[in-house]
Amino acid sequence: MNSLINIQGYIRLLQYREGKLLRDYGVRNKITWQGKQDLMNQFFKGTVTWTNFYVGLLINPVFTENQPALATLFAQEFVTYDEATRATLTLENANIIDDASYIYIQNLVANYAVFTISTGVLNQVLRGVYIVGTNTKAVLPTRCWCTAAFGNNDSSPEQLTVNASDVLRIQYTIRIPKA
Repeated sequence: MNSLINIQGYIRLLQYREGKLLRDYGVRNKITWQGKQDLMNQFFKGTVTWTNFYVGLLINPVFTENQPALATLFAQEFVTYDEATRATLTLENANIIDDASYIYIQNLVANYAVFTISTGVLNQVLRGVYIVGTNTKAVLPTRCWCTAAFGNNDSSPEQLTVNASDVLRIQYTIRIPKA
């Protein structure tokens, strides 16, 4: 029996304002070509290029086939949040879930990547999320696993407006269909 490896990523973004859930969005993402190359290199060749996954926020990326170039990610990164570095996406303790249709892994609720929007921000518009292998804000990432543009026919709008003290919590799920 032939099967296609159809890797699917899904980002869930929760926005809190004054401690209350304001929005709960879901966004499918595209695994970048570089991400697929890294997957093959690490699985079959045993090389290690990723030590952690980090989440970046995008202001106004130019997506080509749902994937911006790394230089575009760097130029369009939103960095006005309190945390000193990009949020870590913790997957190492997550469970591998094998159900009837999929096998998948997601970071646990307690380990959501968290961003606290900085004081003074008013009506700043975000338009996407990406996952990279570098945690330093405003530094061109060396590795990019995936990108997710808001408004791609999921439960997300084309943009997300944030204000000072908003908290964004991000969960990432990656799954592979069994059929």
